[in-house]
Amino acid sequence: MLTGTSGIAFVLAVAIVGLVFVVVQLRSVLRHDTGTDQMREIADAIQEGAAAFLQREYTILAIFVAVVAAVIAGGISLNTR
Repeated sequence: MLTGTSGIAFVLAVAIVGLVFVVVQLRSVLRHDTGTDQMREIADAIQEGAAAFLQREYTILAIFVAVVAAVIAGGISLNTR
């Protein structure tokens, strides 16, 4: 088992290898052609739909979190009386 300085060095080395891998993969993907006009239109439509979905999802999630926080806060205040 790695402990102390050797453990930190190992984690940093693995992190650096991971970052290098990501950069290599990113450059590989960005080097490719983006496709025909029709493919780009479809990709834009998918991206627009995904953004709309995420906006709606985050709105619902924020409401849910606020309600749960209020319920927890109410429960805590009832238990401390």
